[in-house]
Amino acid sequence: MKAPGFHRFKHLPIARRLSIGVVSIAFVFFLLVMAVFVAICGRQLVENSTTSALSTLDLVAGRLDNLFSNVESYARIIISNDAVQANISSDSPEARIQSKQDAIAILDCFTNADNLASSIFVCAQDGYAISTGRVDNYLLNMQKDALLAEYDSLLSAPNTQMIWKDTHPVNY
Repeated sequence: MKAPGFHRFKHLPIARRLSIGVVSIAFVFFLLVMAVFVAICGRQLVENSTTSALSTLDLVAGRLDNLFSNVESYARIIISNDAVQANISSDSPEARIQSKQDAIAILDCFTNADNLASSIFVCAQDGYAISTGRVDNYLLNMQKDALLAEYDSLLSAPNTQMIWKDTHPVNY
């Protein structure tokens, strides 16, 4: 059985049949070119998006590395500061009270300097702690026993190093 409409096509003049054939071939060629173009553009778009995302992630990773490096440097400066050491290493409650404001002033410098840290907490081996920033000192004192138990193994170790503690909610 012949396709519908083929009968009408057979009766057309040859020039007309050739022009319809050329237009049909040109249309199919155009569709193939468009399909290849869309595929290439789609692949290029995915590659560009991937490259852009990787660049952004590299930038973020670099900034985070810099941030953590600065915070670790600040922590080293703070724990080696004479005013902070005098406050937390003293056995006398009176001496701690007298040196506490100087130690807190040092800590405040780092929480106000560039907003890297919202608060700083320094704990001595005997459980005495000083803090600054947005730390709730009353809540901190209520949790002192739990904090000491958590840090006991670290504080008694001969080569205690700085550690990262999880962040805490900040009340602005």
